[in-house]
Amino acid sequence: MEDISKEVDHALCSKSSFFSFLGWLRFYNSNHLKKVSFCGMDFEPLSIQSFSDLYKFFNCLNKGRNIPGVDSICLSLLSSEIPAKKIARQIFDNKGLDSFLNPEEKKFIGQSLKLADYSEDIVKRLVDREHAFYDNFIIGADSLIKLGQRATLYAHFEHLNYVNKIRSSAVNAGYYFRNKYKDNYSCVGLLTSKGTITHLDFNMKNDSIKPIEVELRKTPPFSLESELGKLVLDSLYLPTENMDCSFYSSCRMTGQMTLSVNDQLVFPINPKSRADGFIYLKQVHAMKKEKTKDTDMELLKGHRNRL
Repeated sequence: MEDISKEVDHALCSKSSFFSFLGWLRFYNSNHLKKVSFCGMDFEPLSIQSFSDLYKFFNCLNKGRNIPGVDSICLSLLSSEIPAKKIARQIFDNKGLDSFLNPEEKKFIGQSLKLADYSEDIVKRLVDREHAFYDNFIIGADSLIKLGQRATLYAHFEHLNYVNKIRSSAVNAGYYFRNKYKDNYSCVGLLTSKGTITHLDFNMKNDSIKPIEVELRKTPPFSLESELGKLVLDSLYLPTENMDCSFYSSCRMTGQMTLSVNDQLVFPINPKSRADGFIYLKQVHAMKKEKTKDTDMELLKGHRNRL
């Protein structure tokens, strides 16, 4: 678990909260017939990290085994001149790996390499961010999720609602998911009245991001959160099926790292068109964060040492 935690983006969650989640998952699975699996996180790392992680995987796999062709794969992963498609073909064609990786796992690694190569184009990655989110999930789902299983995606409501990005008219990942899975795709939003959240504070002067605990501002009048806050319930599920299509309400957006600590944007939304329902929690608490090293610099140092 210590090794797994090193691969977690610590800007998103702390090591202790990640361990706590895995512990809960193991406990849940030991007491239920229907098991729950954790597939992974989709975040924006340095593209070099994908190749570096795969190098470590194949290098470790090859220790003491000397599988023909794997040394060549490792060298290719450390090269900046060999296209990802060619490395993916090396992996797929290597018969010595068949004892350790099935065809679906080989395909998954190859598709992931191609996506990492694609992310090198920073402008294209930003413009096509929502479709890249969708593509990443489809690749993971095709390789890791069996037919009939249910998958849960946890991300900003702006990315997963059925219509578009709330702050613009750009099509979002939720639109692509809804278009592909139809009624089998369901979006549920999260609402809260008060408490603290973990906010990513972006410092333009030294180009750094650090997590800080922020107190939520008072809910806007007549917003969904404000109206639900009048109830004596600590939590509830609010379905949108009985809402009128013409009903609009304001909704607060939290957790945007581009905002200052005191800015929490409020937007009008039509709840019925964007989600199947909302989970309301009267009060929330931010996750406690540990101090972490500059992970990008550590990554680059490690990659240089391997080279």
